[in-house]
Amino acid sequence: MSAILPPRHPLGVARARQPRDRGARRSRRAVRPGWPLLLVLLLGALVPGGCRGTLPGEETPTGVSLTLDIVPLILRADTTQTAAVWVTILDGGAPIADSTRVSLVATLGRVSAEAYTIDGLAVGSYRAASHAGQALIIAQARGVRDTMRVTLY
Repeated sequence: MSAILPPRHPLGVARARQPRDRGARRSRRAVRPGWPLLLVLLLGALVPGGCRGTLPGEETPTGVSLTLDIVPLILRADTTQTAAVWVTILDGGAPIADSTRVSLVATLGRVSAEAYTIDGLAVGSYRAASHAGQALIIAQARGVRDTMRVTLY
């Protein structure tokens, strides 16, 4: 019968196992410093990003509804990255009058300051900032506003 022998030292001396100090033990996996931030940003993008004053398509007491859409909602943190900003405004279910001014503002990065409607649609652009984070883009017209979140990674 063969017995399982403990590992031997190259000189033929049996090695005794040393107890491990768990506090000094290092993980084999190296964690890159940027991964936790990227994970938080990506998970934050999965949460519904809009902070709407009304539900999409829901009218306010004045009869005006405003819906903000941004494509794409996730951008690289680079000043060359852009997103399209669309604002749809309806008055009593019909498109609002042409040339209605829509004010736009962003908390991180740059957005067109204002846009004007044609057939109830105003179009602007958003340019990303050079550092990661979450930008809130706010559109307002006729006392109604909508907010969307763009994630910069």
